[in-house]
Amino acid sequence: MARQRGMTSVRVLARFSGMAAICLNLFWPFPGQAKEKPQFMLSDTSVSQAPGDDRIDGSDVVRTLAGDLHHRFRHCATALTMDDLRMLIGFEKQRELLGAGDPTALAEIGGALGRKGLLVTSAFHTSPAGMSLHINVMDSTGKVLGQGTASCNGRCSRVPLSTEVVAQLPDFCRPQWFGTLTYRYTEFIDIRHHAETDDGSEDALTDHFNQMDVEVRMTPDGLEDQLKVDLDAKPYGKSKVETRRVASALCGGGDEGGEEREVQGGYRETFTMSNTMGDPMCEQDACTGTVSVATDPVKGRFAIAPRIGPIRYHVHSSWHKETTTCGKNHRENGEDRIESSWPGSSPFSLEGTFAPDQTTITGSERTRREGNDKASPTVTEFWQVNLQSKPLIETLAK
Repeated sequence: MARQRGMTSVRVLARFSGMAAICLNLFWPFPGQAKEKPQFMLSDTSVSQAPGDDRIDGSDVVRTLAGDLHHRFRHCATALTMDDLRMLIGFEKQRELLGAGDPTALAEIGGALGRKGLLVTSAFHTSPAGMSLHINVMDSTGKVLGQGTASCNGRCSRVPLSTEVVAQLPDFCRPQWFGTLTYRYTEFIDIRHHAETDDGSEDALTDHFNQMDVEVRMTPDGLEDQLKVDLDAKPYGKSKVETRRVASALCGGGDEGGEEREVQGGYRETFTMSNTMGDPMCEQDACTGTVSVATDPVKGRFAIAPRIGPIRYHVHSSWHKETTTCGKNHRENGEDRIESSWPGSSPFSLEGTFAPDQTTITGSERTRREGNDKASPTVTEFWQVNLQSKPLIETLAK
């Protein structure tokens, strides 16, 4: 019924306004018909022409532009001219005075005025030499998002000029990607070492585990595939190093002046260190990342290539050393805070297909690299992708 009332309003309006109302039928979104689409709001065209020339109505120019905008961007936006609004407001005002106002139509007018959209301004110039048409597309802040200029020589038609300037605009229906990518890097080393020496033995343990978690937040920044990338890096992990030595020592003598003798196991040393990752330094040139997203709507394919640069972080170390020589103990403790650096993620590209109406792309990729020897770490890298797409106009319209 709502759609029927909207169509009835346009048919009645056509009785008073002729072809102008037919244009309105093309661009006015009836209830249930893509009502949430943003709009190209076309202001009146500025016309300049030589004195004595046949007067050109700027409303005719802007209606032609509206038709071309509708034809090119009908999948993601609607077009609305000031004449469209004036006709609707005037007609509904007359009906209201006659006691037959349509609250639904009035609500639609208010909704159109408050709907998100982009402003389109246009200037048309004629002279004996020919015609020229220029348009600007701006957001609510006045930032120019697209421009078009076309001209012709001599006696020519303005209709092709309108088509040409609209064709020069960016593809506002093109998907613009945003979302979150999560990355995890883990590194393991587990080495146990035993060696016999000339005067004893040595045992060592290296138990190393480091992890880097990075959240990559991606938002549109400008036109087409220009993206803004923010990183939230969280390094953590622990490394434990232990070394035990047992060796012979010359013991004896002392205050009594006795003769020193070699005692097996008379010397013992235990060294233990614990390292903890933390405090990433994400300022200036550190903690940078990029994401490249390529979309082919015709073939329904996409390619996502994120890359995270090196990240510096602090390592907190605490160590303890205990030495026993011929029954005498000596203990040392210490703490250090040093800087270290993670080299960044490996190159990665997630490719796949998507349906025309799909707005979410998810995927994951895991790689694992085994060390060639016991001293080389085993590394695992894991990417998880959760991206959504909206038409470019939806991310630009305020």
